[in-house]
Formats: sequence, structure tokens, C-alpha cells
Amino acid sequence: MPKKSNPAPVRILHLSDFHFSSSKAWDADPVLRDLASFIGKEVREGLQPDLVTITGDLAFSGTTEEYALAKAWLENQLWPALPGDFSRDRLLLVPGNHDVDRGKVGHSARALQSDLLNSNPIDQNKLAKILGDVEESPTLLKRHHAYLSFLSDWLGETQTLPWWQRSFVLQDSRLQIAGLDSAFMAFKDKERGDLLLSRYQINQTVSQKDAEKADWRIALLHHPWDYLAESDSHESRALIHQHCDLVLRGHLHKTQTERVVPPDPSRACLELAAGCVYENSQYPNAFQWIDLWNHPQRVKVLFRAWLHNAWGIDRNQPGCPEGAAEYDLSTSALDGKTATHRTKKTNATPKTKSIAEVPGLARYREAAESKNAAIELAGFKTKLRVPIDLTELYVPLHAMVDLRATGGCDFANAHDAMTKLDGHSTMEIPLIRAFAEAKQRKRRGLVILGDPGSGKTTHLKRLLLACLRESPHNLGLEADTVPVFLPLRMLDDLNSGIDAFIEKTLDDPHFGTTKGFGKRLLERGHLLLLFDGLDEVSEPRQRARVSRWIEEAARSRPTCTAVVTCRFAGYDAAARLDSAFLELHLRPLTPEQAESFIRNWYHAVETGLAIDPAQGKIEATHRAEGLVQRLLEPDFRSARMAEMTRNPLLLANLCLVHRDRGTLPRNRHKLYDDCIEVLLELWRNEKKLPISVSAEIGRRTLQPIALWLHGQEQRTRATVEELAPVIEPVLQSLRWQGGDAAGFLRAMRDESGLLTGWGPEQYGFMHLGFQEYLASLEMRRLAFEGDKDAVLEELACHYGQSWWQEVILLLIAQGNPSLFVPFVQAALRQPGFANEKELLGFIMEEAAEVSAEPFVEYVNEYIREPMEDRVSTVSAILPVLRRLLPADEYEGVLQASAVHSVGDRMIVVDTQAIGIGQASLPTGISPNGEVELLSIPGGSFLMGSPDGVGEKSEHPQHLVQIKPFRLGLYPVTNEQYRSFLQANPQAKEPLYWADRRFNQSQQPVVGISREEALHFCAWAGGRLPTEAEWEYACRAGTATQFHWGDDEVKAADYAWYGEDWEKGSTHAVGEKLPNPWGLYDMTGNVWEWGQDIWHENYQGAPTNGSAWETGGEKARRVIRGGSWILDPDNLRSANRYGINTDYRDFNIGFRLAQDI
Repeated sequence: MPKKSNPAPVRILHLSDFHFSSSKAWDADPVLRDLASFIGKEVREGLQPDLVTITGDLAFSGTTEEYALAKAWLENQLWPALPGDFSRDRLLLVPGNHDVDRGKVGHSARALQSDLLNSNPIDQNKLAKILGDVEESPTLLKRHHAYLSFLSDWLGETQTLPWWQRSFVLQDSRLQIAGLDSAFMAFKDKERGDLLLSRYQINQTVSQKDAEKADWRIALLHHPWDYLAESDSHESRALIHQHCDLVLRGHLHKTQTERVVPPDPSRACLELAAGCVYENSQYPNAFQWIDLWNHPQRVKVLFRAWLHNAWGIDRNQPGCPEGAAEYDLSTSALDGKTATHRTKKTNATPKTKSIAEVPGLARYREAAESKNAAIELAGFKTKLRVPIDLTELYVPLHAMVDLRATGGCDFANAHDAMTKLDGHSTMEIPLIRAFAEAKQRKRRGLVILGDPGSGKTTHLKRLLLACLRESPHNLGLEADTVPVFLPLRMLDDLNSGIDAFIEKTLDDPHFGTTKGFGKRLLERGHLLLLFDGLDEVSEPRQRARVSRWIEEAARSRPTCTAVVTCRFAGYDAAARLDSAFLELHLRPLTPEQAESFIRNWYHAVETGLAIDPAQGKIEATHRAEGLVQRLLEPDFRSARMAEMTRNPLLLANLCLVHRDRGTLPRNRHKLYDDCIEVLLELWRNEKKLPISVSAEIGRRTLQPIALWLHGQEQRTRATVEELAPVIEPVLQSLRWQGGDAAGFLRAMRDESGLLTGWGPEQYGFMHLGFQEYLASLEMRRLAFEGDKDAVLEELACHYGQSWWQEVILLLIAQGNPSLFVPFVQAALRQPGFANEKELLGFIMEEAAEVSAEPFVEYVNEYIREPMEDRVSTVSAILPVLRRLLPADEYEGVLQASAVHSVGDRMIVVDTQAIGIGQASLPTGISPNGEVELLSIPGGSFLMGSPDGVGEKSEHPQHLVQIKPFRLGLYPVTNEQYRSFLQANPQAKEPLYWADRRFNQSQQPVVGISREEALHFCAWAGGRLPTEAEWEYACRAGTATQFHWGDDEVKAADYAWYGEDWEKGSTHAVGEKLPNPWGLYDMTGNVWEWGQDIWHENYQGAPTNGSAWETGGEKARRVIRGGSWILDPDNLRSANRYGINTDYRDFNIGFRLAQDI
């Protein structure tokens, strides 16, 4: 007889990501302190758990001390809140990356991991031998020593492995649970794609014969699938989804559900991700109650979150206004048939509907694949014409899913969308998983938004090929799905149905379809309708009508799936598709994706050209490696250059230039010039495509467009009506025969890709760098053809404005003849010249020709007629003259300009300080990097906090003697770090180097490890400050909690703090008031790395100001100062924290120190 329904569900309390740390007692953390009491309240109200799961990161650094804290909380807080008979074995725990003691990952482990990951696909047999060998496995597993010791102590029996499988009979249901370790390869911060689960581990835990009799089969792991190496991820995910009903995980710190519904209903699986539960997390604090019922098999999830400083029901989950969601996992719910017992799972075969074959369909499949498979890549100045299979070149893209229930869609571009939405009702997914995500959220279509050249059309064609060459159900589609590529620019009759549009699109001898084929396809159903280029419908009202037409087509064909692509600028409120379409925003290429693109590009080109394919592969590897290394060199470390490698079209352009030259030009202006030449003419010429606009006419006409756009800050696009008056005189003078201004703009958009349509009749340049370069060319032309002084005076008025900085540098970088002297003459007369030391440094570095003439001229004018408002400018240019003039001439200038009288007052030029203003203490400058240093006098002070104040780690307070030293006036900035990268090509780029929230020139550099900070310091001629030096300098003679006193209210005058981590950013240094000794940003903005090893208190600390480099937690080092996302308490002078040395985050920077 069939089982009766369970009288009560099996209930799981799902927690994750505690991050217990020895630096802070849990009872000082309100999130964690109140968690147990809130759970206890819910238990008393009837939510009694059968199991508690923690899916990783119980600790912060995987140390014994942290697990002692975790055990104390579990025993003294959580367990008393649970039912009285709740046994310890009901706690199910798996490790995460923070449960790894990185100090135990030695050279042999790293070498072994590198060897394993270099095999593609992963050698599962080799990995199984290592994990199954009692002598070899500790190489990888000893990083879990403290974790396993804790688990053994908790359970009262020795646990030798971090993975396990357990059986329970609860509420008349049998549960088989597998605990998986996705962290046995973890040891660094950036690990996406470098972790493994392994077939061996899954065989040991998931694929157990006894499990086939279970009512529920559950897997616990920490990491999402894309953190695993690709081949291991595909295999592991497939096996776990095949054998499990439910997957619980953590790591991303975001509550998330994903329902995986493959064609075989018996393989349906639900994935649930918990949030995190610790204070000052940059992510939502959340957990879940999960109820499991049998017959039919279903899941109910109750969402809980830390909201308004208290735990409560989370009603913000998409589609869950009551804070709960239910999922029916029975096969009857999935295929409309009688439920099948899960024990038949392993024997199940995919079920597909029997659909009559449409006459001509086989021919269409072949023709569609043939037509869309090849991409022709043209060479540059070489007779290179190679057809390349799209799948060879394709790099899997990622997208942000917009999950907002309400809100506008008026985004100018991807960056604008990221700025407005990042972290707010969004989630990032691999684009190839979009159909599964849409199905989970009950959407019947997708809309993919992206910038020009971001890969929208290429992705649609990749979907088409995946359906034709592979199984569509790998994409989350029905197994018999047939794709049809439909360019919306060809849609001109909205009164006809979609069958007529398909007929028109396929009316091509290449397809060989017969009349009525489109209608027959639609009658068959199960089509993937790939609507490309909604933005290419130029008239706004017509575009809105097309959107309504697509919506109706999707509604009337429920077995079909629609995908629509559009540029951001063409997707307004009127054109926006309804809620049946899941909205995705394409993300820029990551550095790893860019490297894959380069290697794929060269492999396709060289193997296509070579007579011997093996030799072609060797050549491809050599050339690709050359370009990859070239992009790591100094000139590509700037944010502007880095952005060029994030767009597939621009990256392909760099590949073309690189292959022709064998390298990329060293100077940015030459690189832009080559890229523009490729885009304007040579590329199309080599592909034998028609050219309406020659490179000469194109460049000459685009220059005034660029300068006109740049004349309005942040403007990058304009309408035809706005641009026509700018270019019509030029077209007339050049006797262009191609029509009016609108025709020229359309030709440039359609033929070059240099000028692109950002929206209907909205034109702008593909990359801001092209606009800046062409604007500099136009300024140069105007200077030589007109009033040079007037033109350069106008440009000099923008000196110091970040919007114009690149235009100035590109103008100065062009020689033969150079405009260096007249431009600098004009710039020296600008009031803010002395405030822009870094810009002056860039000009001196990048100018095609340099001369002392304008600087000597200015100093001589000052000597003849001393004026107080010129003092700071003279002080700023003396270091330049020191580099340009012979020593004796420089000394003469120095002596002549040092002291002058104006009336009864004396004016003194600060010949020692290089920078603006006067500090209260003497200043100097680092040998490299132009870091301004303040001389800190020696003395003594009380370090730490007095009894009853601050954290435990700040005690005992003790007297420390400090020797004189120098310390950076500001944290090291992005511009200073850029100089370091230029001088050290092999140095690693900061983690957020291409992120506009953190890469502005005067923002403190972030996203660097302590080791990277040490390398900069050594190059700059200094070191990191000791912890004692840092606190001594921060206090600046004060003994109060903050360097401005004890009043927390005044914090906003001195520090950046308390901002939203999702929307805010670091700030330019020096914008707040300094401390009493003239040091800026000592508190707030960014944490700062120190020299010292982290110790949990000051017992035994040095008293002579030296670094404490014995004992303590060697894998962690001190950071000081708080940051822009933390509360004011973290701004106290005594506040301290310890963090892993290889940690790279968006709120950690450093400050240079130097011995005297």
C-alpha cells in the first residue's frame, strides 16, 4: 500500500557563513548575539527543527581559537534554544574556504594543485588516487586540521575526512545526506574556477547504493558550481542533480533559490543558498527554515533576515511577499503524470513528446548551422581571410539578472546599469544558464541588454549552434527545440503574424525552404525564437509596437521560447517587454575571459592559416602569450586601457593590430590610431565589404564630432539633429558624395563600429578613448591651422579637470612638431596649476618632447616680479627643473627664487616640500612613486585603550617609545600605484583596477594583498608602518578615542565611513580634515596594512615601536583605520583588526612609511 502523507514535515534549520574570529567576541556582535534568541523564539512558537545544517565558513581563518569560539556559541547559545532532546549528531557541517588554515598550505600542496588544474579535463583518476591515499591526501587535507579537530570533538568520535554521508529516519521519512568538501583546494582570495569536488568524493558520499531507498537525498556543499574547474563542475553538478532532490549551499552570502528542471522529471533538483550571520558583513544577513514533505514530494522555504537591526521574516525575496515559497518536486508536477518513486531515478530516461517532423526541417537545420557557424576574421594590412567556427572563438559570458518588481530601465550603458542596480535585487549568473533561471522564475522569455560590441548577437548565434549541435536540454530547453535567428531590422509588417516573419527571414536560397515552411514550423511548436536587435528599430513608437508584437507572439505560442537582444540606450519604458521576460544585463569580460578570448582568437586564426595544424597550434600559443603579456605591461595598466580589453569587439580589434605588428604600439595615441585605421577602412577592405566612407574622410569628420561632444562634461552621444551642424561644413569641404549628415552617420555606424548607435538616432564612440584621441587630433589641427595661442589657452582652462586629462595627455604625446612648450606656458598661468602635481608628472612622462623653457620662463618672471599667488606654482615646478636642468643652473634658479619681499612681508618658496600647501611638520618625497611623506617626531605614548573602553584586542594599554620616521601624507593612490605597475610589468593588477567605483586616480588603491603592498613600498624606498607607529601618528599627540576628541558626531568632518557597500565607493584622498599633525585619511576611507603579525591582545607586545613579528597568527597581519563601509566605532585611534595576508578587498589599502 502507498504511504500516507506525513503528519509533519522534516524541518531543517539552514545556516551558513558565521566567520567566527578571535579578533571579536561573538557577544559583541548583535547579529550573532540575537540569532540564537530569535531561533529560540521561533522554536517555542512551533518551528522545531529536526536537523541543523551549516554550509561552510563556521570560522574565519580556520584556526583552533576560532573553533573554540564557535563551539562556545553552539553549546551555550544555539543548543539551549533548540528542543531539549536535540542531539549533537543532528548538526550537519561542511567546510568552506574560511574553514581553511592557509598557513598549512605549503609549497608542495600548491604545486600539486597547479598540476591537477593544468589538466583539462581534470584527471579524475589521478585525483582519486591522491584523495584515497593515506600518505598523499594530507598534502591537500591538512588545511582542514583545526576544522576536523573541532568536528571530532563535537561528535565525540574521530573525523578523518571532511566529506561524509549520513542516514536519518525522521517523521517517517528516510533521509540520505551527503556532506561535500568544495574547499580542499582553497587557499587564496580569488578562486573562481580553481576548486574541485571530484568524482571520488561524490562516489564516497552521493552515489551510494543504499541511498536509492531514501525518500529524500540531500547534498550539502559551500561553493556555487562556477567556483569549480569547468570539467569538474559539469560532471559534479550532473551527478548530484541526478542523485539528489535538494542541494544546500553557502558562500555567496546571498539568499538564493534555483530549481533545476531537466527534460527527465525524475532528475529535478532544488538548490537553496543561505545568507550569512555576522556583523559588518558586506552582504545580507539571512537564514532559512526548510520543510520537506513526501507523497507528493514538496519543499517549503521560510526566509528570515536581519532587517532594521533585528531578525524577522524576509519579505523581500522575489515573488515571496509573505516570506515563504513552496516547490513541488514530484514527477507528477513536472510532467503531468503519476508520481514516480525516486528509487527509479537512476534508470530514468528523458521523455520527449512525439512531434511530427516538418518537411524540410532536416535541410533547414543543416543550412542554419552552416550559415551561422563561421565568422570571417579579416587581417590588418595582410591578406588574411580566415573563416572561423564561432564556437572556437566564443567565450562564455556572464549577466546580471534584474529581479526588481518595479523600477525604470533607462540605463545609458552597462556601467550606468551596474551603478544603479549592482547588489540591489540582482544576481550574477553565467548567461548560458539563463533559460534554467527563467524557468525557475516562471518566465517564458529572455531580454538581453548590452553595450555595442558586448557580444549580444554572437551569444544568440551560439545558442542557435548549441541547439543544433548539442542537446537543447543542456541549456534548459526541451530536447526537440529548433532555433530560428530573426533580425528585427527585417521586420517591417506588424500586421502579419510571426509565421510570415519567419518565412521572410528564411526566404534565402541558402536555406532552400519551401513556401509555408514558417507556418509549419510554428504549428510544430518548440521553437527558440532569437529576436536580434530591438534597438535597430529606429523610430521609438515603432519599437514599442514591435515589443508588443513580440509579447503577443510569445503568448500565442506557449511551447516556444523567445530571446530578445537590445542595446541599453534603445530600451526605454515604452519598448520594455512585459514581466514574462527575464531581464539580463551583459557584464564586461573579466581578465580571465579576455585571456581566453585572445587564446581562442589566435588558435582559430593560426590553425586556419597553417598548412600543418600542429605548427599552427604552436604559433597560436606563442602569439597569444605575446599579447597576453603585452596587456600586462605598464601602458595597459591604466583604467582606460584596461576597459578596452573588457569589450569583445574592441579586444578583437587589439588582436588584429597585434597580429599585424607583432606587438601593440607603446604609446596610447599610436594604438588608438592603428585601431581607428582598422575600424574605418582596412578591416572592411580586407573582407571585401563595400566602403562608403574612406579612412581619410572618416577621421577628418569624426574629429570635430569628438571635440564637440567632449566640450560638455560626461557627454558621449548625441542625436543626428545635434551633430548635423557640426559635420555638414566638413563634409562639404571634403566634397563627400554619400549624402547628408544623417547618411554619413549611418554609414559610420553600419560600416566601421567606431561610431556606434547607442540608441535610435543616438550616436557616440565605441570607447571613450577614441573620443578623447580624436578630440586631441582636432585640437592639434585647430592649433596649427588657426590661432595656436587661443586654442591652447582654451584647452589649458581645463587643466586639472579629470574629464579633459586624457585629451591633454594625448595632445602632448604627439610630436613632429610638439605642442609641449606653448601648452605648458598656457597651463602655468592657470590658478590651480600647483594643485595638480600628478598631472604635471604624467605630462613629463608622456610628452613626445620635453623642455625646461616654459618653466624657466615662469620662474624668471617671478624673480623679476614676485607675487604671492605664484609661490605655490614655483614650488611645484622646482622639482621638474631639478630633473631638466644641469645641477649648476638649477642651483642658480633655486637660490634666485627662494626668498623675496613684497612690501613689508617676506615670501618663502618651500624648496624642500614638493606638493601643495604647508604642513605643520617637514615633508619629503619618496625616491619612486612621488609619495609625499611627513616627518613624524619621536616620542612616547600610551598604546591601546584604557580599561572599560574598546575591544579585548586593544588591551592592555601600554607605554611605547617611538623613534622619528616618515609617513605618507595620504594613503597610496591609484595614480601612484599605476607608476609602480609601469615600472614593474610583472606586478599583479589590483583586484578592482577596472572597476570605476574604485579606479579613479586620486582614490586610494584597493584590492591588493599585503605582499603586493610590501612590493610597492620596497620600490618606493620605504616600508609599511609598524602598528605602534601607525597609532602614534594617528593620535598625533592626542589621548582621546578619536584624533579629534571623544565626540563621535564630528567624525564626518575627518573621515569617510558608514556608506552602503553596494552603492558607495572609496573617496579621493585629502578631501576631509587632517589630524593635528597634518595626516589625511588616517581613519575611514580604507583600512591600511601594517607590518605586525596579528595578536589577539597586547600581552608581550614590544614597547620600542618595532613591529611585533613573533608569535601570534602568522597567516594574519594587522590592518588599521576602519573604512568607508564601517560604523564610527571603527574610526577610534586604538581600533585594530587582523586579516589574512593574501586578502584583497575593496576597502583595504596602505600607507608608505620610511626610516629617517
